[in-house]
Amino acid sequence: MPLPTARQFDVELVVQSQDSYEEMLNYAYQLVGAAYETNMFLFVDTDLKVNRVLAHIEFKHEQLADLGLDVSSVVNQVSSLLW
Repeated sequence: MPLPTARQFDVELVVQSQDSYEEMLNYAYQLVGAAYETNMFLFVDTDLKVNRVLAHIEFKHEQLADLGLDVSSVVNQVSSLLW
């Protein structure tokens, strides 16, 4: 299976990790610096992208109703916390 790259250059590198964004950004800058130092590349760049975490939330409508809440108001509150 091919690596997920843009296929724009002769040499492309994909690094995957479960480290934090800050740690991965540090690694990306180290890789870019090391590649420049070799003087073998005319163009070196990083295209670090951070995928958003997906969550699936199920609401128990009866329990919400018992608390005097509706799904719409709860969704508004949860979305304000996530964005």
